Amino acid sequence: MTALAAVLLAAPAAPATVERAPSGAKAPAAAAAARTKPAPAALSRKHARDYRFLHGTVHGRPKAVWPCRTIVVALNRRGLPAHTARDLREAVRRISRASGYRFKVVYTRAVPTRAGHHPGGGAPEVLVASARPGVRGFDDPLAAATAEVQPLVDNAHWRLSTSVVLVNTQAHLRPGFAVDGMASVLAHELGHTLGLDHVPSRTQQLMGPYGAPGLGAGDIAGLRRLHHASCG
Repeated sequence: MTALAAVLLAAPAAPATVERAPSGAKAPAAAAAARTKPAPAALSRKHARDYRFLHGTVHGRPKAVWPCRTIVVALNRRGLPAHTARDLREAVRRISRASGYRFKVVYTRAVPTRAGHHPGGGAPEVLVASARPGVRGFDDPLAAATAEVQPLVDNAHWRLSTSVVLVNTQAHLRPGFAVDGMASVLAHELGHTLGLDHVPSRTQQLMGPYGAPGLGAGDIAGLRRLHHASCG
């Protein structure tokens, strides 16, 4: 969870390259309610301000992804553990439930470029793939995210062109939401893609230096502010 998002901003005319789920089955009605129930509003006052924005703010509002639409996340399963697909869906589900962002998870055979960036060519917006240390300049012990973004004229939003999340094939990440769990790592990198930065908080926050087994109050508050800036 020490991954650092490498993001380069471009001029408006040209983008730049840059809790484990609860056990036990639910009844259909309960499961449907759980899918639509918003995240709890009562956040910890102590940690609800533990968030930072990767691209800063304009007039007090964070620079956020725009337009407000479904974000396609494509998984290339080659070289990744069998549980990665399940963990990605759970990471996306929790981020969506906490923030309001909409995602669609698909499978792909697309691979990053030699520089570790998105291959382009009409490929999905967010590509999740494996990487070996030392290949494509990748040396993170767990995972890293890069994003190609295009600031808009008002400089208050940025258009997400593409993003790549690379997972270290030698990290041996555990399933689910846990410290150094695959779902936690993927949610952390998706947080960078949406515009969250690292925070110094050592507890509770998924975006903290040591990670957390789930989204903390600060993560949720930051994601909500980003979504409100995009879709509010």
